[in-house]
Amino acid sequence: MAICIDINGSFLCECLSGYTGNGVNCKAQATEVSFVFAPLVSLETGVNAQLARCVDIGENFLCECLKGDIGTEVVCEDIDECQENEHNCDLNALCVNVARSFVCSCLEGYTGNGTHCSDIDECSSGVHNCDLEKEICSDTDGSYVCECFPSYVGDGTVCRALNLCSTPFIDCHVNARCFEDVDSFDCVCNPGFTGSGINCTDVDECSLNESVCGGGSVCRNTIGGYQCDCNELFEY
Repeated sequence: MAICIDINGSFLCECLSGYTGNGVNCKAQATEVSFVFAPLVSLETGVNAQLARCVDIGENFLCECLKGDIGTEVVCEDIDECQENEHNCDLNALCVNVARSFVCSCLEGYTGNGTHCSDIDECSSGVHNCDLEKEICSDTDGSYVCECFPSYVGDGTVCRALNLCSTPFIDCHVNARCFEDVDSFDCVCNPGFTGSGINCTDVDECSLNESVCGGGSVCRNTIGGYQCDCNELFEY
């Protein structure tokens, strides 16, 4: 990397431009250049971001885009790792592109560092708006649902007591009445009948009490009651 110059009675070796030495031994000279700035505004600082570095190659230099940027020579553009799917965000995380990098944030209903997100159990942690006196809280993937108790109706967030006796699934006996409480019901057999209310049978008053009718009369059992009839020797 030198030239030979003839002089009177001798010669001289001189290193070429871009090299330094005594002419016999020459080495590449360091090139002093400034960093190259690409016309990109940093999302973090709002000022021009330095997106390339200078690499010395002998008597010349090369501009290389920094990691996270792409381009040729002195023009570099930020790589959108989120759009290019060149990130390691969790499936339940949001990827946000920033200058020369990206940020992962877990979605609502999940917790973690963005690269690893796990479901939040809102029911066990108490982070819900279910009325546990009237509703059941059930955890779902990334959320939860409120469901009214069987004795209530509503959308899960607001539940009201159900008119149980008017619903078709109440199976009181035909000879029974339905009585309603706040969150329950009860079937009670009508007078003259006995049983659980779901099943009712006629009470035979004449057999239970032979003197239920006065003297000179005959007791005759009826459905749900009884009747006293005068015998043939007596009149009303």
